[in-house]
Amino acid sequence: MKIIHKLILETLVVVLFVVIVGTVTFLQNKNSQDIVDEDLYRSILNLDDVWKLMEAQEHQEIAANNYLFLDTGLEERRTNYFYEKERLAKTYQKFSKEACEYMKPLLKKYYENMKIYNTKIEVAFELHSQGADLELTKERVREANKYVEIAHEAALEPIIEYVHKAHIEPAKENIAKGISRTTNVIIIVSVITVFLAIGLGIFISRSISLPIVKLKDAAAEIGKGNLNIKIEVTSNDEIGQLTSSFKKMTEDLKETTTSIINLNKEIAIRRQAEEVLRVSESKYRVLLENLPQKIFLKDKSLIYLSCNENYAWDLKIKADEITGKTDYDFHPEELAEKYKMDDKRIMDSGKTENIEEKYIQDGRESIVHTTKTPIKDKRGNAVGILGIFWDITERKQAEEQQSALMKDLEETNKIMVGRELRMIELKKEVNKLSKQLKMPAPYDDV
Repeated sequence: MKIIHKLILETLVVVLFVVIVGTVTFLQNKNSQDIVDEDLYRSILNLDDVWKLMEAQEHQEIAANNYLFLDTGLEERRTNYFYEKERLAKTYQKFSKEACEYMKPLLKKYYENMKIYNTKIEVAFELHSQGADLELTKERVREANKYVEIAHEAALEPIIEYVHKAHIEPAKENIAKGISRTTNVIIIVSVITVFLAIGLGIFISRSISLPIVKLKDAAAEIGKGNLNIKIEVTSNDEIGQLTSSFKKMTEDLKETTTSIINLNKEIAIRRQAEEVLRVSESKYRVLLENLPQKIFLKDKSLIYLSCNENYAWDLKIKADEITGKTDYDFHPEELAEKYKMDDKRIMDSGKTENIEEKYIQDGRESIVHTTKTPIKDKRGNAVGILGIFWDITERKQAEEQQSALMKDLEETNKIMVGRELRMIELKKEVNKLSKQLKMPAPYDDV
């Protein structure tokens, strides 16, 4: 497989993995959102119907009290009472048709108590019209009001509690589960994608760099006259082709004679091999320059040997100008010292390391993920270090945005609590009006 094909395969694997996981996550979140929307829609409709029912009933009570205890506009107030009574009946009928099976018996119980209230309050009307004692009329009103309280306690409050448990609580749980699931998927996908990219990057980098090191050592031995050296590279890419050229060159050198003609042939063959190596290195350089990551190579003294154009562009130099430089030539002393300590530790351990660290470009600080691996000779001694890194600042910012989403959920909960507080305030207003009329407060729970 050619080197460019390896790079394309790596990219396709990472992209395919992210697309599959992203699609599954999207479908799961969409389904959860549909369930949440349905629960919230039902709860809003039910609470709105309860509110309308309470509003009609409270207006009816106010109209009845006004008729009984205010001296002016009696006929108009009596008309208002029967209007509110009819409105309450219509509201009940509409709500009953749309209510679920659990609410229907509760609504029926509510309306039966309100009918008893109407009967008793209309008895009070008759007493009032006949000029009966005011205290007797008030006693009848108090008896009627008891059935309003019973209607609330036995019907409306269970309905509100049912709406909360059946719709609002499940919606809240689904929202929390959706956010938790999304957070977990983002974290898992990010971690797996990073490790997958690192693993494939290291594999491809080593499949390229190690054979080149072997070829370099072999070329040095051949240059010393050791024509019996064996090169163990079996890949079918450009490096494998280069290895075949070296093997052929070695075999040809063995057959050379001491004659000047044969010597010239040997020189021509060597030059041809050098040209093949130069072309191969040029291809390798092209491949490195097309990688989005920043790549560099240092010797065992931590002096730069080479880098790709992406890294050179960050440093405001040309790629060939980095040779002979150190980190102290490009970075603040503290950061350069940190890079130096990391490089020494990795070469001493002989193991590859992945590091998240600060990186400064044009005075702007960012976070990068760096993979460093020691370059070893055939005896296993570290002779340099190969580094590759890329910017992960956006991923870090995405984690901060996830935290902001949790704050939005808290604001949603505050809105739901505010609606309940508004209903409590309305009850307080009715209690206040009843107190002004010297009647007992209908709501004892506020």
